[in-house]
Amino acid sequence: MILLSHIAQRVTTEFPWLATGVAINSPDILRLTDERERLGALKNLEKEGALEIDKIAGRVRIRVPLTADAVRAHAIVIRQEAIIDLRS
Repeated sequence: MILLSHIAQRVTTEFPWLATGVAINSPDILRLTDERERLGALKNLEKEGALEIDKIAGRVRIRVPLTADAVRAHAIVIRQEAIIDLRS
């Protein structure tokens, strides 16, 4: 959820795509996970239908703009709860 909230905070309706490198380098989780885990999380979000990954252009987007808006609205709480879960 940290990655999803990070992506939601960085994209807009007008600019829905985010570079994969930016997406997986959320400062909140850099010290708690390695790159392999973060890329795995992106793949899981893609499998769940939450994200679209453009491997050729090296970018990701949240599939449903309303999802991005909803996650963005609650991003701080989502991130805090997810960090607590990662630490435990």
